[in-house]
Amino acid sequence: MPGMSGVELTRKVKQNYPDIKVLVLSMYNDREIVSEILMSEAEGYILKNTGRQELMNAIHRIADNSTYYSNEVLNIMMTRLKKQKTIEKNTALLTPREIEIVKLIMEELSSEEIADKLFISKRTVDTHRKNIIQKTNTRTLVGLLKFAIENNLVDFNQ
Repeated sequence: MPGMSGVELTRKVKQNYPDIKVLVLSMYNDREIVSEILMSEAEGYILKNTGRQELMNAIHRIADNSTYYSNEVLNIMMTRLKKQKTIEKNTALLTPREIEIVKLIMEELSSEEIADKLFISKRTVDTHRKNIIQKTNTRTLVGLLKFAIENNLVDFNQ
């Protein structure tokens, strides 16, 4: 759509006209877009390659004050939810301080630099590193990097 995205339009419609029902018909099956549409409170999301019958089913369900998300969209949402649960489970193994240290390790700070930054001793940092390696079941810095990426502990937007 020229001018604004479907997500922006959905948010604007729901903000200004909360009683309006929104069914998103899109060619995008990207999990980020699906998540954004879900968060924008659209009542439904189907893909453009959907058949006529499914489109009619979606319209009828939404008209009956229900919601409708195509199976492909539901699969995307479930995959994301499972991944989020795995992330929560994996990061629950680590204390908040250990997560902080993992993030600093990913910023390529040495134990001495981490100790200075956190106002703790180098020996304490080394103990945390040992515990992190053990809890994450990694053996190398590359393994720890993989763990950090898989569990969203690395911010690539910096």
